[in-house]
Amino acid sequence: MRVLVIGSEGLLGREIVTAGLRRGHEMAGYGGDVTDRLAVGDAVAGVDAVVYTAQPRGGRRRDGVVAAGALAAVRAMEDRGVRRLVCVSAAGISARPDPVAGWWSERVVKRLFRSGAAAELRQMEVTVRQSGLGWTIVRPARLVTETSQHSVRAAPGYAVPRGSRIGLADAASFVIDELHDDRDIGHAVAIAW
Repeated sequence: MRVLVIGSEGLLGREIVTAGLRRGHEMAGYGGDVTDRLAVGDAVAGVDAVVYTAQPRGGRRRDGVVAAGALAAVRAMEDRGVRRLVCVSAAGISARPDPVAGWWSERVVKRLFRSGAAAELRQMEVTVRQSGLGWTIVRPARLVTETSQHSVRAAPGYAVPRGSRIGLADAASFVIDELHDDRDIGHAVAIAW
C-alpha cells in the first residue's frame, strides 16, 4: 500500500512512517504547508491512503492551521480519488461532558483549552466527518516516548477509561493497523495503555 503521512515531521508522524516501512508499505511524508491545497494535492497523487497527523502547537492560541490543513487534505483526496483517511486527533477533546473523564479533566483541562488546541482538533474532526471519504479518527491519550510493556486498549468515543498515556511506537502501530481495518471506517477510536 502506498501511504502519505501529512505531518510526517512530528514525533508521531515519523513513528508512523517507520512503522509502515517495517510492514512493507511504501511510505511518503509531507511536512510542508498543510494548508497549500495544490502542494498537498501533488503529494496525494498516486497514493492509496492518507494519514493526517498535523497537530496544533498547543496552549490556548488557535491559529486554524490544523483544521485548514484537514480541509486541504480532504479536498485533495476527493480531487485525486483517494478514499482512505486515518486522521490523528487527541483523547478527551469533546465539547460535551465525557463520562470516562475525571473531574480534573472535565472542569479544569477542558476549560483551559476550550478555545485553543482542543477547539482546533474539534474543527478538524468536523471537516473529516463531513467528508465523503472512508475516514477513521484515532484519538490517542498523552503520547510518551517510553518503550511499551503494555497492551494497547481501544474504545469508541473520546477516551479510554483510566487510559492516560500511550507510547509513540504503539500509537503508530495502531494507526497502520487502522489502514487495513474496515470495521472502524466512519468511527472515532480512542487508544491508551
